[in-house]
Amino acid sequence: MTDRRRFAIPRGVRLYGAELHDEALRLSHPISPTGALVVALLDRGFTVTEVAGALSARWHLDRERARRDVDAFVAQLSEAMLLTERPGAPWRTWPRGLRAAMLSVVTHQPPRAQPRRFPLRRGSPVTMVTDIARGVLIGLGWWWLALTLVSTLLVLADDSPLAVLVLVPALFGATVAHEVGHAAAVASRGAGCFLRVRGLAVAVVHTRDAGGVRVHASGALLSAALGITLLAIAAIAGMGWLALATTPFLAQLVTLTVLFGDGRRIATA
Repeated sequence: MTDRRRFAIPRGVRLYGAELHDEALRLSHPISPTGALVVALLDRGFTVTEVAGALSARWHLDRERARRDVDAFVAQLSEAMLLTERPGAPWRTWPRGLRAAMLSVVTHQPPRAQPRRFPLRRGSPVTMVTDIARGVLIGLGWWWLALTLVSTLLVLADDSPLAVLVLVPALFGATVAHEVGHAAAVASRGAGCFLRVRGLAVAVVHTRDAGGVRVHASGALLSAALGITLLAIAAIAGMGWLALATTPFLAQLVTLTVLFGDGRRIATA
């Protein structure tokens, strides 16, 4: 079985000897010398299969067992966001995506999306907003494209008012505002963080020490505050389309309930 996936050490993570240092979270993760070799080879551009073959040849291991071990090790590092999958050309990655989609139909489970990590540079608030906006745009690129296409078709079919077109940028803005609220609250405590995108889920990742009610509530509160401000402007200026655009911002308040991660963390804080 051939696995052509390629991985790399994401920005904000460094390999020093037999340790992976997460500079964003200021944490160190010790790994074995063999694990360090695997990470180094992957970061140089070797595929999972090629790395397994190199280990098999070096230590005279069973090739299939070596591939399974490398695959499990890579899965652990990916889940911890210490490795990130390199995006491949569409004509190379679509067969694997199609197989995963077909398997999800058979097993009645959605395909497991590969998490992606986006660095948040320390600096001015503008830098933070720019980094988060870039991560949300890139990480959910196909989602934004699909929503834009659907809303445009609805308007062209005369089934929806022109104001519907503002909902996509408003949803994008509300998502960015929510994560900016979390990141700003974490930064105010002197801690680091990064943006994690997996499937349609977006989250600012930080250490447990940087948590607390204020950090977990900050995303929804900032988004709602912007929504209320825009709604007041829309009411004064009589702009119905702007009032419609506030919906995604105000809807972020539901994330404070226990149905969502932020609400559950607040309840246990």
